[in-house]
Amino acid sequence: MKQYPIIFLLLILSFGCSQKKLSATLEKYQPLVHFSPGKVWNSDVMGLVSEDGRFHLFYQVIPENSKSGKLEWKRASSENLIDWNRNESLNLPEGAEGILFSSVVVDAQNTSGLGKDGKAPWVALASEPAKDELQKNVVDFGSLALVYSIDGGQNWTKSPSLPNSNPSGLEKCRFPRISWNDEIKKWILVGSKGDHVAFYSSPDLLSWTFESDFGTTRGAHGGVWESVDLFKLEVKGSDETQWVLAVSIDNGTLNGGSGTQYFVGNFDGHQFEYTGEKPKWFDYGKDNYAGITCQDIKYGRRIFLGWMNNWQYANIVPTEKWRGAATIARELSLVKTGEKYFLRSLPVKELDVLNEEASIFENLDGTDLLLSEKTGKLNGAARLVLRSDSLKSFTLSFSNTEGEEIVIGYDAATRNYFIDRTRSGKVSFEKGFAKKQLAPRISSGQAMDLTVILDQASIELFADGGLTTMTSLFFPNIPVTEMHIRSNEGFMLKSVEYSRLKKIWN
Repeated sequence: MKQYPIIFLLLILSFGCSQKKLSATLEKYQPLVHFSPGKVWNSDVMGLVSEDGRFHLFYQVIPENSKSGKLEWKRASSENLIDWNRNESLNLPEGAEGILFSSVVVDAQNTSGLGKDGKAPWVALASEPAKDELQKNVVDFGSLALVYSIDGGQNWTKSPSLPNSNPSGLEKCRFPRISWNDEIKKWILVGSKGDHVAFYSSPDLLSWTFESDFGTTRGAHGGVWESVDLFKLEVKGSDETQWVLAVSIDNGTLNGGSGTQYFVGNFDGHQFEYTGEKPKWFDYGKDNYAGITCQDIKYGRRIFLGWMNNWQYANIVPTEKWRGAATIARELSLVKTGEKYFLRSLPVKELDVLNEEASIFENLDGTDLLLSEKTGKLNGAARLVLRSDSLKSFTLSFSNTEGEEIVIGYDAATRNYFIDRTRSGKVSFEKGFAKKQLAPRISSGQAMDLTVILDQASIELFADGGLTTMTSLFFPNIPVTEMHIRSNEGFMLKSVEYSRLKKIWN
């Protein structure tokens, strides 16, 4: 069950500077290139909007950095999904404290009638906990609240209660997500009801009609179905489109704990049709949960941001600061392999603005390659891209002078990519934290490309053009500084691209 505040911890790799220099300039586990609101308890990303050439992010924090403190809503904005103006003004009406935004939309056509003086309203349909539940970790969802803004998300007004004519059960939807469906010219709401999702439609965001349910006998059910999302994507290399239904589950993923499964099928505005059997996963690492997407108006992309944490240990991670951050913003696409559809997830191109000291090395023997002898010791966040024409088993370790290491790699015998944080530093705080994480290789090609994003206490992998992704936190006692590739199978690297990434904090 989702708990509040979400005690995320976005740590991230503090590469090569000395511990003394690190403490003088940056804080331990402070994310350097990932969005984080600062030294506070941070909840999940609850709203993401693309409007007027900017992205607007809505999230919750507890300024006192304590689980028992008072939740506050914050917003941030960015032109490039990388550099964020944090803690922008956001004023909720009296009596709206504790509401949990799960969707923010721009009602461009003013279907709700809430706009004023030609200004399109921003509308959020949010879960409203019972008053006696506001300070508890487990939220009892009592009703839905509708709030709106006519000044671009700064000041919000609470609308009168939703009409009594709305169907029974709508108020029990957890974290409802809203989007405009241009095919039926209505708004679609999809919300979780514990072990399935329900679909509703509305012409005006006020009066809703129940359409259908999905999922009672589909997908993974090792935990509660929570945050959901529904969006349409074009299939790469064709004129075909498919709908993607994403469902976050608080337990029971392939590697344990929380994660996000997805289903690819048809949605006609009334029912979601899915013919697959086993669930697919957004990310096979332990620390990418309850993400949110939006349609980038400028470039027509589907953008994704996830939470880097897992409910197996979100409340007990070994740090009191920087508890909460998002993944690197990713662009989603859909590919068809045989008769199956798979999401492809890659860092947005805007990440390039952080590149510095880039270098490329070609035709390297990966049998025993101390890569940091070529690139220089790690010293901050970095991006690494490996390419090979013939994939073999290999490991890539990131280590420090205390013998701690986070290890990633590929096992050809099992066709699994993996992350191993057994000896990565602080691991004893939770019994399953050090367990090796596995991710199936989806691509059947002989060639491989692997993009790695490192920060002070996180690692993100994008294999085979983003067909297999993994995200993981780790907590080294001192920064990692060395990179070492090893293989017993004659692993040859066509090229290695390395670039330091500038920090986004001033």
